[in-house]
Amino acid sequence: MHTGLRWGFVFLSGKSDLSEEERLKVVRVAADMYFRGEKERQISIDRYRGLVSTKNEWSALGCFSGQVFRAEIWPEDGGEKGNLSFLISEQTYGTGTTFSMN
Repeated sequence: MHTGLRWGFVFLSGKSDLSEEERLKVVRVAADMYFRGEKERQISIDRYRGLVSTKNEWSALGCFSGQVFRAEIWPEDGGEKGNLSFLISEQTYGTGTTFSMN
């Protein structure tokens, strides 16, 4: 098991009424799920609730590749649902080196 520094990039796309700070909270949830190997997590952030999940799909964006996560976010006031997707591209490959195996 890797116990050193792990790093990478998270790419976010989608439409929602979340503020930048709220979007970053959802990004943190997806990254935490990636590191823990979780497939699904219910979330509650400020005025929103939702579900972040993955089907262990992999995708590429330019020279980056990684696991895809999706989030469905519902405003607590009954507004329009937001959909976000994340590409999490780990660059350490769990070995503690900066060489990318992606």
